[in-house]
Amino acid sequence: SRMMAALEDEMGFPLLIRNRGGVAPTENCKNMLPLIRDFVYMGRRCVQQAASIRGIEIGKLTIGNTYEACYGWLAHLIAGFSRKYPMVEISTLEGTSSELAAALGEHRADFCVMSRREGDFDWLHIKDDQLVAVLPKSNPLSGGAAFPLSAVGNYPFVAIRPAEETDNSRILAENGVCPGNRFAGVEDDFSAMAMVEAGLGIALVNALIAETLNGNVVFRPLDPPQYVEVGIATPPPEIMSPAARRFLNFV
Repeated sequence: SRMMAALEDEMGFPLLIRNRGGVAPTENCKNMLPLIRDFVYMGRRCVQQAASIRGIEIGKLTIGNTYEACYGWLAHLIAGFSRKYPMVEISTLEGTSSELAAALGEHRADFCVMSRREGDFDWLHIKDDQLVAVLPKSNPLSGGAAFPLSAVGNYPFVAIRPAEETDNSRILAENGVCPGNRFAGVEDDFSAMAMVEAGLGIALVNALIAETLNGNVVFRPLDPPQYVEVGIATPPPEIMSPAARRFLNFV
């Protein structure tokens, strides 16, 4: 409380609204948060760089990941890195690629496996991942070699995380395709597959995700083919933390 009172006195305005339910940031505090995050991030970089000069490898590293299929690969990398740098504290962050891009911009993540987004970060390409349609076996187009992208509007559509920007929503918007009139929303790929399996609609997923799904459904590539670029996003070299730089080199 004394620390916050001193900070508010130095700023010249309240930062927190206090009530019985807890605390919440004031509007002035929200305006200051991007600068405060930059300040805290640069402070961590300073501590890590000084430790590195002294020959001590310390730091904190937050690794973001969008694709469940990549967790095994990442886990082995984290384990190997931790053996080499045991004093670097590592945490993980899940989210859509758009959420992870925002986390990089706000210094809440240092290294993210995601599909490409616009932003001020460096990009290391891994692969081009194809989007596929998830169809119930009863769908009349399930026997074809591919599912026409234009046909998405002809069937009930199961949207995955409909309130957020995803690879699916971006691809549909870029191609001017509107989903079918019965629109259901779910929060994860497994729920979407269960709804498709029950005949409630069709869905779109990345091929990377389709590899982790099992069920009485049919996966078909889209026609024309649709791809997203999957890779590693990191802060630009001039602001990357020493711990993040070492992990990127290790990877």
